[in-house]
Amino acid sequence: MKAVCQLLLISMLTDALAEFCCDSTYERLPADVRKKANEMVLDHFGVALYGSTLASGRIGIEYARSLGGVAESSVLGARQKVPAPNAALSNGISVHGPELDDTEHLGSIHPGVQPGTLADRAP
Repeated sequence: MKAVCQLLLISMLTDALAEFCCDSTYERLPADVRKKANEMVLDHFGVALYGSTLASGRIGIEYARSLGGVAESSVLGARQKVPAPNAALSNGISVHGPELDDTEHLGSIHPGVQPGTLADRAP
């Protein structure tokens, strides 16, 4: 019974967090939160661009290219577009290659979700 209660609590907290995130806008965030978010996004791109030069990043880029498909999303470090899922995979490999994660060690929170969102939104 205790495990069921814990799962229910986790589900409720997850729902509340998801609702908060969905209802949030950049403009409504406090200035210090926006500043930190901007720093983390810039950090992410810097790490991903560096990671795209490493062996693992180059392999990810070549793999994304080899799959073919509609050229719709940017691959960091490649000046090429590939299907969104392939770009997300390649960009994710690049950003994780150097092991310079933007992790909050106190809570083991890792907000690096940009590979997927970049692949979805990149011009």
